[in-house]
Amino acid sequence: MKFGIKIWSTNNKLIECAKSEFSKNSFDFIELSAITNSFNKSILSNLQGIPTVIHCDNNNVSFANKKLYQENVEATRESQKFADFLDSKYIILHPGHNGTIENVNDFLSSFNDDRFCIENMPGKTVDLKYYNVGRTYEEIKKINIHRYCLDLSHAVKSAITLNLDVFENIRNLLKLNPEIFHISDGVTDNEVDEHLNIGEGNYNIGKIIDLIGRDNDKYITLETPKENYDDLDVDILNVKRLKEFF
Repeated sequence: MKFGIKIWSTNNKLIECAKSEFSKNSFDFIELSAITNSFNKSILSNLQGIPTVIHCDNNNVSFANKKLYQENVEATRESQKFADFLDSKYIILHPGHNGTIENVNDFLSSFNDDRFCIENMPGKTVDLKYYNVGRTYEEIKKINIHRYCLDLSHAVKSAITLNLDVFENIRNLLKLNPEIFHISDGVTDNEVDEHLNIGEGNYNIGKIIDLIGRDNDKYITLETPKENYDDLDVDILNVKRLKEFF
């Protein structure tokens, strides 16, 4: 398994730190959230030569919601711009919320990019105001993109929302043969996707790892919290904690 950390394109200090930490073999790749209108060649040049996965912006973006069409287009094109510059193999997309899978397919039909990976969603948005789409294997399979990112915390939370068995939900999603995984800790008594540090929640991380396996060709991104934006110390600690399960 290749281990990665998550940063945002607006985290200029952390992008610079990442270059140094990668040289120390602290992680194998970076997952970069491409925030709309933040493309900066000078800053991004620090990441050239580092394997990088791009994550499309989620801020005011939902492919499921036709009312956000312009925002969706801008975010998608921006993610492609980042991927082109960094020679990224994957661009991860959230299907969205407050809408339909049909709208997701209608939107994506105007793009032809084999780097796109669809990520499964938790049951509801973080504020619990809207239901997400793409929460289960059956929903994801209806989306006309056939590369996948399996977010393990989202799988736990969607199971809670939909009253499903957590591990059966993960097993079903694994039928997608995902190429990328996201992982963080959390608690199993609510629907909110907390993104806790490894060991701070009550997820059965060991059992989850046993389910997904230890394929050396797959990617797994730590989507754990940032305590500050001056260094990557907490991210590196989470990578070490997760590696113990492997």
